Amino acid sequence: MVSATGIAIVLLAASGAGGGADGKVFLSVWAVQATNEQRETKHFDPGLETIRDAVADLPFDTYRRVRADRKEAACGAEIRFPLDARYTLFVKPVSKEEDGRIRLDIRVEIAPKKEGDKPVNALSTRMIAAPGKKTRLGGFKLDKGELLIVLAAGN
Repeated sequence: MVSATGIAIVLLAASGAGGGADGKVFLSVWAVQATNEQRETKHFDPGLETIRDAVADLPFDTYRRVRADRKEAACGAEIRFPLDARYTLFVKPVSKEEDGRIRLDIRVEIAPKKEGDKPVNALSTRMIAAPGKKTRLGGFKLDKGELLIVLAAGN
């Protein structure tokens, strides 16, 4: 039986201590290979426990860590997260609201197929990440699956 494969990208944006009055945002990204291996219970590699609730309703049963990264960004500064050889995630914190929500510009680029060509924007959006809430974007096709982006914000 052919297994379904995907990559789940999990992004956690959390403002710094003290409500983030300094305009800094901490960004954590996990790139996860999601597959369907006909398991009876879902399997998560060590370190991926924090994303369980974000992917619980997906049809995949195996989640393997591909990459994890954490960076600090100032509001207005775009941060680059290479995810694999094909995809790169760009996140720009735009502002922090008084209620703790973080306004983010999100962009996912696909590397060009030929050298010298320009990358393609697979997604370009602005969202407001609410503290403690996760948002999933996606549906990007991969060779044998799909790419998902899960966003969460917290203070």
